[in-house]
Amino acid sequence: MPTQPKAAIGRYHHPVAVCRDYDPRTPEVAQLVRELIVSQQPTVSVEHIGSTAVEGCAGKGIIDLPV
Repeated sequence: MPTQPKAAIGRYHHPVAVCRDYDPRTPEVAQLVRELIVSQQPTVSVEHIGSTAVEGCAGKGIIDLPV
């Protein structure tokens, strides 16, 4: 029986909402996740939205990527 590949993206967790300082790594993380999605579904459009998409903006620290 073939083994299942390890999931690249884990389950969504529901953390308590708190305001965090802007993390300058978020654009890179968003781009990596975007590339993972598009590599599996090349016809979709993936956008980075929300506070993490705005340089210097504080927020919940959750990367929003509508497909």
